[in-house]
Amino acid sequence: MATGDTSQFEKALGKARLHELNKAIGLAAHGVGIGSYVYLRRVFESLIEDAHSKAKLSDGWIEEEYEKGRMKEIIFRAEEFPT
Repeated sequence: MATGDTSQFEKALGKARLHELNKAIGLAAHGVGIGSYVYLRRVFESLIEDAHSKAKLSDGWIEEEYEKGRMKEIIFRAEEFPT
């Protein structure tokens, strides 16, 4: 009941990530903030890794910058490349 309708995100996230998102929402609804954070982080990191896998195939990608970069820099760098 606490998850609401997250089925609209299945196409973008896939079944596994959607399950983790629902788990995060359920944990947050039951006051388990740190557990919720762990699941949300897993979803976020898997999305970042998917973008990284695609971006590193593009011309101009500098893997060393990615490896040394902070998350904010990694996200903004990935936006420069098509998905």
